[in-house]
Amino acid sequence: MEYKGRNVECALLEDQTTDIQKAFCTLFDAILNVKQSYLGFVEPEKKVLSSHLERVFAYELYHQWSMFLKREKLFSKEKFILNAEISKNTDYFGSMNDGIKFPDMVLHHSHSDNQNQGVVCEIKRKEGLNNKSFQDDIIKLGYFLQDETHYRFALGVFILVGENIDKIYNKVAYFKKSIIGFRNTKKTSDIQKRIVCIAYNGQVLEFTNLYHMIKNTKKKPDNLYCVRKERRSIVIQLK
Repeated sequence: MEYKGRNVECALLEDQTTDIQKAFCTLFDAILNVKQSYLGFVEPEKKVLSSHLERVFAYELYHQWSMFLKREKLFSKEKFILNAEISKNTDYFGSMNDGIKFPDMVLHHSHSDNQNQGVVCEIKRKEGLNNKSFQDDIIKLGYFLQDETHYRFALGVFILVGENIDKIYNKVAYFKKSIIGFRNTKKTSDIQKRIVCIAYNGQVLEFTNLYHMIKNTKKKPDNLYCVRKERRSIVIQLK
C-alpha cells in the first residue's frame, strides 16, 4: 500500500471516519520527518550515543504533525486541534472519578467537550521502557478509548522511540491478555484493535495493533507493517 497522504485506507483503521484515517496516517509522515538528531546525540567527551529526553522528540513530533494536519486541512476549530501533555480530568464530564491523567499528545476537537475525539498518544523512549511503564501507558490509552469514560477516542497510539518493535512485542508477550486491566468488558477486542503500537528508530517505522500482538503470543504478528520513505512517497508494507 503506497501512502501519499491523501484518501488513504489503512488495514488497521476499520470503521473509522475519513478524517480520522487522514489524521492518523499523517502521524506516519510526522514521525518519519523527525530527524535522527532529535532522538539522540554523541557526547563530545565520551564519544558515545546518548538519547535525548522524551520531550525533545515529543516537541519536534508536535511541530511536524501539526504541519501535516494543516496540509490536510484537519487542523482547525471545525476539525481537530493538537495538544501536548494536556490534563484530562476523568470526572470532567461526570464520568469516572479517577483523578487527572496527562496523555503525552492528544488530537481532539477541543478540551471542553467529548465530540470528535481523535487520537491519544503515549510516547516512551527506549530507556524508559519497562514492564510497569508499558502496562501503565497501555491501560491509560485503553481508558480513553472506553465508552464508559465519555471520552471515546477513536485511536490510542503507543510510540517507542529509539528501538524496533521487537521490544514492544516482548512486553506484550510477557503480559499477554492481562495487560489490559479492563479485559473482561464486552468491547475488549475492539479496544485492543484501536491501540496501535509504533516503534521508530530514526530510520524505520514499524507498527501493528495490540490485538494482533496479543493474538500471536508465540510469534510475531502477521499484520506487522514497516514504513519507510521512498522518494516522495511513503511505502507501507507487511514486514
